[in-house]
Formats: sequence, C-alpha cells, structure tokens
Amino acid sequence: MNEDRLIEREYRYFIDIYSGADETKLKIANDLFWKAAFLKVQLYALEDKIKRTGAVEYSNKGNSRVSLSYKTYLQSISVYQSLLKTIDKIMGSGEEDDADEFDDFILKAAETRWTTYWNIMKKSKVETSS
Repeated sequence: MNEDRLIEREYRYFIDIYSGADETKLKIANDLFWKAAFLKVQLYALEDKIKRTGAVEYSNKGNSRVSLSYKTYLQSISVYQSLLKTIDKIMGSGEEDDADEFDDFILKAAETRWTTYWNIMKKSKVETSS
C-alpha cells in the first residue's frame, strides 16, 4: 500500500473514533487528524528501518553513535503524543489526565522528603547545642 493510502487509512481511524463528536470540534481538529495520521505512518516506516539497521551506527574507526533514524523516531513520537493529547483536549474525551495525580504524588513525596530532612537537621542542632 502506498504512503498516501496509509495516511488516509490512519485519518479515517481518527474520524471513526470521534464519529459521534460535535461537528465544530471535528472541523477544528481535522487538520490535527491529518498531521497525526501522517506522523503515525512515518513512525511505522522509521520503526521498520530501525529494526533492519539498528538504533546505533558504527564508524570505520569503531566509534558508535545513535542513528539519525532513531533520533528522528524519538522526536517524532514525542510530537505524535503531543498531537494526541491536543486532539483529546479539543474533542473533550472527558477523561482526567493522569499527570495531575502523578504531579500530586511527586509534590507529596518532595514535601515528605523535605520535612524529614528538616526534622533531622533540627534534631542534629538540638543534640550539638546540648
């Protein structure tokens, strides 16, 4: 299947997912559907290339470095994920973002660690001044 047909298929996938959505939201997100479809097809092609050639390249001198395909893949997947989040926000899936819970967890962990550190320091000062 040629690339344009694959992109069209991925685009249709997004349209099917959001088939019951508000028409205005669909119009707003339409361009993002196309971009996400394009990126997904490119990601498949990059994955295939990386499977064949590997993520690491070696020079004639034996030095190794990350391949350009792998770097491009990592950047593209990050953009793809960002597009999906943007589409999800526009289309209003109604699901909460887990990042909020994760952020709360990290904040509580940091506060606990800081409180523990502070109590140890206070206890240490009390013991040295006695």
